[in-house]
Amino acid sequence: MKDGPVYDETAGRRGAEGERSVCRWLIESGFKVTNLPKGLYGPDHLCRSDRETFHVETERRMGWKGEEWPKHWRTVHVPTRRKVTLDRIFVTINFQMTHGIVIFARDLLASGTEQVDNYRMQGEKMRIIAYERCLPVWMQRPLRASFAEANGERVRRAMENLTHPGLRARYLQPVCPYGIEHTEWMEMMKPVTPKWHPESPQVPGKLQRQGMLF
Repeated sequence: MKDGPVYDETAGRRGAEGERSVCRWLIESGFKVTNLPKGLYGPDHLCRSDRETFHVETERRMGWKGEEWPKHWRTVHVPTRRKVTLDRIFVTINFQMTHGIVIFARDLLASGTEQVDNYRMQGEKMRIIAYERCLPVWMQRPLRASFAEANGERVRRAMENLTHPGLRARYLQPVCPYGIEHTEWMEMMKPVTPKWHPESPQVPGKLQRQGMLF
């Protein structure tokens, strides 16, 4: 198997359009943005604010048409060839470049992996996380809060309305969500699995077997 997909000129052009769209959105959201030189699977931008600094990598999903994330895509896949460090976020946007999701590195670093076939490459190894771990964003509406504040508020609202352990687990597992304090997360985790301590490095096997995570 090759290290990566064969370069597609059309996909490259569309990807560059997506990068410019995300760059504009970040600037409108109050970040100072530096475009970074192209490198193999490297980040596209460095964004800074008074509260957060991230390297940003952009992906434009050709198969995502419309506003909402496709309901049959219950998980989000990021190729393992993409470098993941805690100072990175991954912004995936739809084909129309109107809506997107923000993927946080802590989730990818704690994720499971498997080989997946896609339209550009067969058997590519992917990091896989639940869609509920991602922060949905509207590219025509700048963020009025930090990523931490926006994601933390999203998770809190979900916990107010969800009681089923499996649904809560999709938001809370396998690590503390970005923007949530550890002690607050421990309280949120109690209805999911009372016997599991959140500081454990292992995801509870029962939840994995029941398909509650991914």
